[in-house]
Amino acid sequence: MDKNLIEQLRFLQDGLVKNLPTFRRAIMTKIDWNFPLVAIMGQRGVGKTTLILQRLKEKNEGVYFSCDNVSIIEHGLFQLVYDLYKEYSQRIFYIDEVHKYPGWTQEIKNITDSFPEAHVVITGSSSIDIIQESHDLSRRVLLYPMNTLSLREFLAYKYSINIPEYQLDDIFIHGPEISYQYAPQMKQIYFMEYLKEYSYFYRTQVDESSEYFMLLENAVKKTIYEDISRTHNVESKNLLLFEKILYLLSSITPTEMSYTKIAQKLQIDPKTTEYYCTILEKAGLIHIIKKQGNITQQITKDKKILLSNTNLAYLYNLLFSESPNIGMLREIFFIECIKRTRTIVSLHSKYDYLVEHKTKKRVCEIGGKNKTISSKDPNTYIIADDILVGTDKKIPLWLFGLV
Repeated sequence: MDKNLIEQLRFLQDGLVKNLPTFRRAIMTKIDWNFPLVAIMGQRGVGKTTLILQRLKEKNEGVYFSCDNVSIIEHGLFQLVYDLYKEYSQRIFYIDEVHKYPGWTQEIKNITDSFPEAHVVITGSSSIDIIQESHDLSRRVLLYPMNTLSLREFLAYKYSINIPEYQLDDIFIHGPEISYQYAPQMKQIYFMEYLKEYSYFYRTQVDESSEYFMLLENAVKKTIYEDISRTHNVESKNLLLFEKILYLLSSITPTEMSYTKIAQKLQIDPKTTEYYCTILEKAGLIHIIKKQGNITQQITKDKKILLSNTNLAYLYNLLFSESPNIGMLREIFFIECIKRTRTIVSLHSKYDYLVEHKTKKRVCEIGGKNKTISSKDPNTYIIADDILVGTDKKIPLWLFGLV
């Protein structure tokens, strides 16, 4: 056993645990930490490392290490766990950035097979598809997607406004009552602050917005030039196209957000556009919304492509001293909230979106406070910005930030 490596791991772990924030993400209580193998996947900056270090500190047991440490790669992942298990009686392992270790799926499988008393928690990029990477591994892991900071979490952290989490059905059915109850605590300025610069918790680590956007831009670049280039067969010279797609999505109207329009503006093949957008969606940077219809129709019809959160829209617009399209911001926020619930959402033929939750189908039109529609269908709703309290058929946009 390499004593120097163990001392290095202890030193790094002690330093990281000392400076943890006290704020806990909601996902902390939803994870079955006692399951033999837990995977927490999410895009860069959502707080995966902080989450597992908080768990380690809270329980005061286990060992943490990251696979971006060259010493880990040289020593060997399986060998390290074996040594810690046998010589140091460690049974809980928090393995960060697992996707950076070559052949990680096989070694994690070997670890779970060889050490039945071990509990292993791994974190990795959202661009990693465990099911595609290893069918054997996918059958023995509890997979938890970790999202960006929700509006509800932001309000709790920044303004000590503690609103309970609601189910999507609650928002649609009891929206007026819920919004009336919490409207006195909620302000439109809070909502706009969140939309601009609080999707990622590391905003709290810097004083100025400009510093935050520098960190955000760096995280996006690392996602493209490190994570995507490592996990997908894309030539280096074409990686710049991913940045161009993201910038374009921040500067065009929602009606233009399709493969065809993007391909035309970038002067590339629509099939290439579709392939690159699929990769960006796996990386957690965009959402692709299909049109309503059967599987064949969904494949053949064009899609709408949105940035995954509103902070990205502000990032690219600020680079060019512009303001994001308000309609785009509304749709990005709404879709991000719906996606958190793993609900099926598609483009509606007449209005904006069709939301299919459990057995219920609801039609949603996104707009401002003066938005009106002619439909008398009881399952058609206006999702309205610039209002704090809803009515029977008009739900405040911010309310979806509570799911």
